[in-house]
Amino acid sequence: MRLILVRHGQTRGNEKNIAQGHVNGILTKRGIKQAKLLGEELKKYKIDAIYSSDLGRTVKTTKSIAKHQKGVKINYTKKLRERKMGIFENKHMKFVVADREKSKLPRHLWRPEKGESQEDIQKRIIKFLEKIKKRYKNNTVLFVAHGMVNRIIIHTLIGKSLRYAHKTEQENTCINILESTKSGKFKAKIINYTGHLKGI
Repeated sequence: MRLILVRHGQTRGNEKNIAQGHVNGILTKRGIKQAKLLGEELKKYKIDAIYSSDLGRTVKTTKSIAKHQKGVKINYTKKLRERKMGIFENKHMKFVVADREKSKLPRHLWRPEKGESQEDIQKRIIKFLEKIKKRYKNNTVLFVAHGMVNRIIIHTLIGKSLRYAHKTEQENTCINILESTKSGKFKAKIINYTGHLKGI
């Protein structure tokens, strides 16, 4: 199985360093252009299934990709939603950082009030990943998701600790490609590729 994992285009919240969480988010002009270029870049792959977060910023990005993937069904799912940020949703990231540092917990264990920790995300998504792996053993599947969720998926599939997930860069409309091995584990072939964005 090949998993192509991408992030949505730039949003107004990204521009202002806002913790968006489950807020829909609106793509900027740059974000719309990024999504268009991402769709064109992904034409080179034969994609068998598309799964997308159901939040506005990913839906908009997915539609730009789907234009070039005729006949491929889009499956929108809450499982691929970004980390729920609780009381910090729609607030500046400086408040998130201050609260996390005050807790003195490792990043992957810290949970915002009424939100999710990285471990919570992993629990939310692990059964979903198992289902996808079984259903598409010999296929190419596209996930359109979010920065933190992508990091968790990558680290879960390649068997790395979540403690270091935050160090895996995930820029807007980046492309990640992971492929399963004979043992059933995954290897990362491409991480955070943004070559399609040159010139914008």
